[in-house]
Amino acid sequence: MNQDGRSAGITAPNGAAQRDVFRRALTSAGVTADQVGYIETHGTGTRLGDPIEAEALADVYGRDHGSPLYLGAVKTNLGHLEAAAGIAGLIKASLCLEHGEIPPNLHFTRLNSNISFVGTTFGIPTATTAWPRTEGRRTAAVSSFGLSGTNAHLILEQAPPATPPAEDTRRPVSVLPLSARSESALAALAGRYAERLRTDDTALADVAHAAGTGRAHFRHRLAAVGATRADIAGQLASFARGEDVPGLVQGEADNGEVVFLFTGQGAQRPGMARGLYESQPTFRRAVDECAGILRPLLDRPLLEVLFPDDPDDRRIQDTAYAQPATFVVEYAMAELWRSWGITPAAVLGHSFGECVAATVAGAMSLADGLAFAVERARIIQEFCLPGTMAAIFASEEEVAAELAAHQGRIGIAAINGPASVAISGGRELVEAVCAAFSARGVKAKQLHIASAGHSPLMDPVMEPLRRAAQKITFHAPRIPLVSNVTGELWPWDQAPDPEYWSRHVRGTVRFADGLATLRSMGHRTFVEVGPAPTLLGVISDTLPPGHEDLLLPSLRPGHDDWAVLLPTVAELYAAGAPVDWSGFDRDYTRARVPVPTYPFDPVHCWLPARPWDGSAAPACDDTEEETGSAAARGRSSRGSRGARRSSRGRRRTGRIPTAAELLELDEPARLETLYERLALSVKDVLGSASTAVGVDDPLTSFGLDSLMAAELRNEIQSRLGLTLQITVFLGGATIAGVARAIVEELAATGGGSPADPTLGGVGAPAAIQRVPRAADAARALLDELAGAPAQRDES
Repeated sequence: MNQDGRSAGITAPNGAAQRDVFRRALTSAGVTADQVGYIETHGTGTRLGDPIEAEALADVYGRDHGSPLYLGAVKTNLGHLEAAAGIAGLIKASLCLEHGEIPPNLHFTRLNSNISFVGTTFGIPTATTAWPRTEGRRTAAVSSFGLSGTNAHLILEQAPPATPPAEDTRRPVSVLPLSARSESALAALAGRYAERLRTDDTALADVAHAAGTGRAHFRHRLAAVGATRADIAGQLASFARGEDVPGLVQGEADNGEVVFLFTGQGAQRPGMARGLYESQPTFRRAVDECAGILRPLLDRPLLEVLFPDDPDDRRIQDTAYAQPATFVVEYAMAELWRSWGITPAAVLGHSFGECVAATVAGAMSLADGLAFAVERARIIQEFCLPGTMAAIFASEEEVAAELAAHQGRIGIAAINGPASVAISGGRELVEAVCAAFSARGVKAKQLHIASAGHSPLMDPVMEPLRRAAQKITFHAPRIPLVSNVTGELWPWDQAPDPEYWSRHVRGTVRFADGLATLRSMGHRTFVEVGPAPTLLGVISDTLPPGHEDLLLPSLRPGHDDWAVLLPTVAELYAAGAPVDWSGFDRDYTRARVPVPTYPFDPVHCWLPARPWDGSAAPACDDTEEETGSAAARGRSSRGSRGARRSSRGRRRTGRIPTAAELLELDEPARLETLYERLALSVKDVLGSASTAVGVDDPLTSFGLDSLMAAELRNEIQSRLGLTLQITVFLGGATIAGVARAIVEELAATGGGSPADPTLGGVGAPAAIQRVPRAADAARALLDELAGAPAQRDES
C-alpha cells in the first residue's frame, strides 16, 4: 500500500504512485511481472483514471512477447461498490485462480482512445477465457485505489491442491444439528439436508461438523443421530413430509441449564466406559490422568481393575476399588461433557457420588478428591462392621416405624423419594425387614453393596475418616453443590470441612430433598454422569405423571457407550443447551464442507384495502393461498404441526375479546381472560402452537419481532378500539404487562378509542385532531394585549 500524495485533484490518480505500489507488491511477494497472468484492475471506466492506470500497468507489467496478460474489472458486473469494491475484486481474482478461467469484461466494445496496448501482451477478455499457460501455480494481481489517495495492490497465488483428510471413524455415530426461526423453515431445511445426504458422498461426520460449527443456532431445533448418510437422510426426509420419526429429536430452545447427577457406589461393573476410553481422546486423557494419580495409592493399577482381561475378575466390586473406579469414570465423563460445552449449573451426588460432585464443583482438587476417595474406601473396608443394604418401596414413616424396634443396629440410609427408602445394617436384620415388607405386599430389594453405609454400623468409621479428611484442602464450591446431609445448597462462601465428611458417611442421604431443592430453583434438565442411570430411575419414580423434566443418561449397562451418549447430546441440543460443536469434534479430524443454505420463510405482510369510510374490509378468500401453501410445504400429513406452520401465511381468527365482552367481567376476570387470549394470539403470530408462552416471560424471548408486534397491535386495535404503541410489545414487555395496559385503557376510556371517546364503533378510525400551531399562540397573545377575546382559526 502507499499514498498518492499531492495530486492534480481529489479524483485525479497519481500514476507514479501506482507504479511504485505495483513494484513494491511484486518485490514483497517474490514474484516477477511475467509470472502474473491476470490483473483485476481498479477500472472505474473513466476517461481520466483508466488511461493513467493502464499506463502505470504497462510500465511495470508490460512485455512485448510471451503469454497474454489479461486485464479485467468486476465493476462491469457489480458496479462501483465504493468501500466494498476492493474486496469484490479480491473475490473475483480468487475464483479465477481456483477455476483457471477468466470471465468476460461485460459491455466492452472498444478501447478508450487514450489507452494503447502497443508493446504489451495486454488483453481484455470478452468471453470466458482459459488462464494463460504458465509454469507453476497461477498468479494474479488485484488493485484498489481509494478516493483519499490510498493505493493497494495485492499479489495472489493459486492455492496448493488440498489433500482431503482420511475419514476419521473413531466415533462411529454422528449427531446432525439443524435449527430455524420457525417450524416451517426447519422442515424445509431438513428436506434440503436429506436431499444433500442422498445425492452426495461427503462423509456424514463432515456434514454434521459443518452444520454444527458453520451455522447459527435458532429457537426451533432438530437433531438426528445416525451412523450412515442413508440413516439420517431417511429420518430427515420423513420429518420434512410431516411424519413422526422415532429417534429424531425436535424441540424449542428454552432454559439450557443442566444439572449433573453423580451416582454412588453400586453401579460399577468391569469394563464400564471401555468404548469411550478406546475411542474418545478427551475421556481417555482424563482417565489416564486419574490413573497416574492413583498409581501409588492403590495395590493394583486402576486400568487393570477397570478393564480386566479376565471377564470373571470382580475386584471392582470390592469397596477399596469400587469407589476410586467409580470416581474416575464419573470425573472423566464430567470433563467430557464440559469439553462439549455442557457445564453444570448445579451438581448433586448420591452418597459417595457427592465426593465426585464436590471435586467437579471445585471444593477439592482432583488429586485431593482421588486421595480422599481411596482413603474413604480403605477406612470403610477396614472399620465398618459387616452389613448390607436394601431398597424398600415405602414411605419414610413406614420404614422408620418398622426399624424402631432395632435402634443402633439398622438405619435409614437414604431417602430417595416419597416411597423409595434405602435401609442399611446387619445382613440378617436387613433380610428380616425386607421379608416383613414383602409379606405386606411392599416391594423390597437387596442391593449389591458390600458395606452398610449410612447406618449405625458406620460409627467406627467416623473418627478415622475425620482425621483423614484433615489432610485434604477444601475450598468453597465454585458451582452450586447440594448437600446429602441437609438436602439444601451448600453455602457459597464456606468449604465443607472434615466434620461434615465424617457426618456424611454416617447420616441419611436426603436425595429426595436435594432434588426438591434443585427443582424449586427451576432446574428441569438432569444428566447422570455415572456408569448407569440409577438416579434417573429414582427421580422418574418420584415425579408426577406427565412431567416435563428431561432425565438423560451418559452410560447404560449392556449398551454401546456411543449409542447412549449421543442421543443425550441430541436431546440437550434440542432443549437449548449450548453444545460447543467445535469442542464436540475437537478430538477428531474433520473437513469443512459446504452444506445447504437456510430456507427463508416468507411472511405475507400486505394488508387488505380498507374502504374510505372506515368500515371493515371484505373478507378475502384464503382457500387458494392456503392450498398452495400446503402443497408447497408438502406437510398436509402432519396435522397439528402443519396447521401451525401455515398459520403465518393467512389471516387468523381474532383471539382478543371485544371491549363489550371484557367490560362485562370484573377486573381480575378481565386480566385472566386477556392472559389466556393474548397467549393464544402470541402463538398465532409466532406460527407455533407448541411454544410454551408464559405470561411473565419477555415477548422477545419467544422470537417476537417488530412485524409480529405490529400484527398483535393491529388485532388489539381492531377488537378493542385501543391503539397501543409498538414499544408496549418489545423490550422487556410481557403478556401480563400488555394485559394490564389494556385493562387500564379500557377503564379510562370506557371501551371507546382513547383518540376519540365519542366514536361508537369498535375499531372505527379516530378523527384527525387539530394540533395547535405557533401562529395560534401568537394570535392569542396579541388579542390579549388588545383586550379582544382570542379567536381560533379552524380553517
